[in-house]
Amino acid sequence: MRLNHLDLLVSDVSSTRDFFEKFLGFRVEATKGKDAMSILRDESGFLLVISKFRKDSPTDYPQDFHIGFHLESEQAVREAHERFTQGGVERVSPLADMRGGLRFYCHAPGPLLIEIATMGAGS
Repeated sequence: MRLNHLDLLVSDVSSTRDFFEKFLGFRVEATKGKDAMSILRDESGFLLVISKFRKDSPTDYPQDFHIGFHLESEQAVREAHERFTQGGVERVSPLADMRGGLRFYCHAPGPLLIEIATMGAGS
């Protein structure tokens, strides 16, 4: 069995969608309503749905909730860190060697905590 999609609730669909396109390589397949929902796909076929918080929804994720992206090498993590830092991404942490791999965290619009790490490193 394989996880094939995820629906994230966010406060600003367009900013979050733009972040996933620009920094994480997702492609927009559809946007519905006035930025009420966007459907994105990555190169492996994974679908990411970004939806606006509903009136009755909680508007915050738990403190340590995050989305992880594992890259093939430490060099790829270093290059991503540079791209995110130079691209003006909010709160990009310093690179750290922890839990068996090189990683960093940043905050995407949403707000969403994002982890970028070497493959095989435990999250």
